Order: sequence, then C-alpha cells, then structure tokens
Amino acid sequence: MLFQLLNFESPSLNGKSLNGFQSTDLLSPKEEKAITTELKKLNIEVPSNQNSNPAPDNKTAKWITNKVARDFDPLKFKGFVHGYFPGFRIREFIEPTEAKKIADAIVGFVEEYKTAPGVGRAGITAVEFPHDFGEYAEIGAILRDPNISIPYRLELADKIIMHLTRNTGYQYKPLHKDGIEMFWGLFREINTGAGWHLDNVTKDMDVFNNRKSIFQGSAVLHIKTPAKGGETIMANRKAQEGDQQFFNPDGWTYDGKMLDGILKSEVPAIAGDLVFLSTLNYHTVNPCLEVGAERISFSMFFVIFEDEPNVIYYYN
Repeated sequence: MLFQLLNFESPSLNGKSLNGFQSTDLLSPKEEKAITTELKKLNIEVPSNQNSNPAPDNKTAKWITNKVARDFDPLKFKGFVHGYFPGFRIREFIEPTEAKKIADAIVGFVEEYKTAPGVGRAGITAVEFPHDFGEYAEIGAILRDPNISIPYRLELADKIIMHLTRNTGYQYKPLHKDGIEMFWGLFREINTGAGWHLDNVTKDMDVFNNRKSIFQGSAVLHIKTPAKGGETIMANRKAQEGDQQFFNPDGWTYDGKMLDGILKSEVPAIAGDLVFLSTLNYHTVNPCLEVGAERISFSMFFVIFEDEPNVIYYYN
C-alpha cells in the first residue's frame, strides 16, 4: 500500500485528497494513521488542509459571450445588468485632442491612493474611508464645489450620465446617505497595473452593508493611454464561498490562480473610448508596457440596489 501511495497509483484517505491522490473510502482510521506516520518518516509532508485543488468550482459563470457591445440600448443594457456579457466599449466618446487637453489640465491634482500605493487619483474614493463616512463626506463636499472642483470633472460626468440616461432606460441619481451626496467623477492613474479585485459599495463601506446590490459597474473614459498595455481583463466569475483563501496580504487583491481556466474578456485602453464594465466580476488592469507611459482615465461607479431595481446610483 505504501509503495503504491508513493508512486501516485493508490486511492487516498477516507474520501479526502492527499497530495493529489484520488478519493476513496477503503482505509480505516487506524490504517490512515499508520500510513501518515510512514510518510512523515520519509519526510513527505502531509498537509493539514488536504484540499489540493486551489480554485473553488465556479458557481457564478453566466456570460453567453465574452465580447463587449459597441453601443447602448435599453434591452441590451438590461442583459448586461443581468450578467450575460462583460460590458460595453463606445469608441471615440470624446475626441483624442480633447482627451489630451484634459490629461494636461489634471496633472497637478493627481495624488496617490491611501489604500493602493502606486495608483494615483484626482478626487476621492469611498473605499479609502470604509469605516468613516463622515470624513469622506466632508472631503467630498469640498471637492464637489464647482468653484474649486477638479477641471473637467463636472463636464465629463454630465456627458456620461446624459448618454446613459438616453440609452439605457434607467433613472440615474447621485448616491447619498442621510441626505448627504457622495462624491462622483474621479480621475485615476494606473501605470503599473492593478491586481484582480472586486468593487462593491455594500462591502466597501459600513454605512451601506445593510443593503444588497444586484449590480455594480464602472464607467471608464480613457484620457491618456499607452501604445502597449493598460488593458482591462474581466473574468466570468463573481464572489463566492471559498474565494477568501486567495485574498492577498495587500488587503484588496486576489491571487490570479483562483481564475485559472475561467473565461475572460480583454478590453483595450484607447484614449477617447468609454468603457462600461461590471465590477462585481473579478477584473484586473495590465501595466503600461512602455517606459514613462501613463494610463489616465475618468471613472464613476454605478450601483443598483435590490430594493430600487429601476434606479442606478453613481458615486466614487
């Protein structure tokens, strides 16, 4: 029996996986203990967690295609909300010359995230204040003042909201808590990439953890992009039980091994394009592949709560 085990030909112990062996119930507890003892004598590690398959089964796959749509209409957008495809990519939502002008204007406003070193932003994000809505609201109120606002923030936000309102069939409102509007309209600089992660306001902020989101997405208007790199990769997988074991020490990204074999969609980063994607799906951003290149975008989060299925709230 031991010889067979060491040559990976025998079944495993009591229906559990041991170093990749197949499952069976042939061994009694006494036999299992004896074999484990022999393995340890040979310096063969017997893991305490005997599940050798790293990725949980994907119970959230729903896409019928991994392609993104080229334009919005109400029926297609509803299909996106229900998870049947990764999202939308609207080519030349703004002219490249306008994008360059905006990129030059916001340079001095970009600061590093508090929670994601190496990633820059001009504006404020809720995820940086998960337990302190008060501080987030105070800073957001200042940044939303039109007299001291970040250049082009209001114009771009209005342009995106108007386009969505006309073409999706949903009502759009700023997300608020106790009458306080949240900040929206963020410029983000991601030059070195961003690991696999999710965005969900009901998980990211304590004040919303009593609500259930049935959809959350992100509109990303690319302002400045590299000739190579900067793509967004979407995975046909949402959060499910067992994913926590792949959480990285940085506190916000996941080990990509969890997504091995999962259907993915790659969306290029091209200045002037507007991309709308689901952030309840695991997603990542590739780094710029040129020395000194920058990837700057303008973005807004959008969320639909279970108790208000016809309203889409926006925030950052």
